This record gives sequence, structure tokens and C-alpha cells, in this order.
Amino acid sequence: MADMEKAIKQKKFGGRGLSLIISDFFTQDKPEDFLKYLLYHKQDIVLLHILSAEELTPKLQGQIRLKDSETDEMLDVDLTPSVMDNYERTLNSFISALKESSKKYGGAYVNISSADSLEKILFEDMIAAQIVK
Repeated sequence: MADMEKAIKQKKFGGRGLSLIISDFFTQDKPEDFLKYLLYHKQDIVLLHILSAEELTPKLQGQIRLKDSETDEMLDVDLTPSVMDNYERTLNSFISALKESSKKYGGAYVNISSADSLEKILFEDMIAAQIVK
């Protein structure tokens, strides 16, 4: 059991409720595992998928050294146009799969940027997703 699933399964639910999960979802967890658990416990599920502007539309190119902000691991990469195209396809596939998993278990999905203000997230993004009315 990975970290997110473990954290969610430690929560004791006393009945119906709202589970709002804010994450980049870059974990070893399979969303289906914790989504099934939340649905079983009668939770309305909202996934706020937060990514940085740089993750959504990278401006990097050429040879660079990337540092994982969580593990401090370094990786040298040559960001050619084909690598960037592959990144965009992979990210879009990841987002689509997360949306589909959320929908499959009756949840709502909202993709937000870490650069967005709280007001924009609450009063635009969440209204557009019909989470807040």
C-alpha cells in the first residue's frame, strides 16, 4: 500500500461526507484503490489535481539537469523537441486517466495550477466543474 492510499485508509469515516484530495498524484498509488475505498465509505469525491505552470507548459530546452524536489535525485536530460512532445503526450494521458478514474467512481476532477489564486480555484475552477454552486 502506497503513501496516499495508506493515509486515506487511516481515516475513520462516520458516514456520508466529502473527501477533497489535493495532490499532484505523482505517487506509486493507483487512484482506483483509494477511490473505491472512499466510495465504499459513502464519500463524495473531489480530486484537485495541482500542477505547477512549469509542469503544465515547460519552457525548458536543450541539455539540463533536473532535480526531484521530493527525493533530491538528479537527472541529466537532453530536452529535444521529440522528448518534449513525448512529455506532453504522457502528461495528457496521465491527466485523462485520472479524470476517467474519478468519473468511474462518481468523483469530480479539477486540474489546477499552483500559480492560480485561491479565489480563482474556488470561484472559477470549482464552479466550472459544478463542485461549488
